[in-house]
Amino acid sequence: MYKYLILLFLFSVAFISCDGRDRAYKTNAEVLKAHKLLDSFSEKIIYRPEKYTEVFNDTTFSNGYKVSLKMYTDATRHVVVESRKDSIKHKTIYRDNNVEIVITKDQEEILNLKLSKADVMVKKIPSGLQLSNYYLKNVWIETLENKRYNGVPVIYLNFYAPSHKSHKIMEIFPLGGGRYQLTEID
Repeated sequence: MYKYLILLFLFSVAFISCDGRDRAYKTNAEVLKAHKLLDSFSEKIIYRPEKYTEVFNDTTFSNGYKVSLKMYTDATRHVVVESRKDSIKHKTIYRDNNVEIVITKDQEEILNLKLSKADVMVKKIPSGLQLSNYYLKNVWIETLENKRYNGVPVIYLNFYAPSHKSHKIMEIFPLGGGRYQLTEID
């Protein structure tokens, strides 16, 4: 009787261990694909930039103007671009940036501005541009010697839409007394 129990135990172990041999040499992706679960596990997320980023720029001009720029990553606003390649969902998240601008001339503050894509002035652009697909990519300063600008430093904002691969450039012209004019450049 004892031999029959051992024999029954060995047959039951052999019978149970046969399960899964058909999947033993399959990859995890093949098993997930067979059970239609691959889409829920196949997602690659990339952040641009990967970490918090700050860029400082202090510029002093020969005509007495001093411009201080601080551009930094905004963790609350972003633009998401999704694509699918070989049943893998690629998601690239472009983090938006904010910019702080301080313009002084001969120790007198002309403009002190904290600007983001969510600000009212940026939203009221005459062309009706929808900035929901754009993020602030770059900021730079120029001084132009012509009748309109007369040597005043002008700030340019470069908004980029990664899904359309298009740029929109905004110009900030300081008017003095904390006021400024924001225009879209064609």
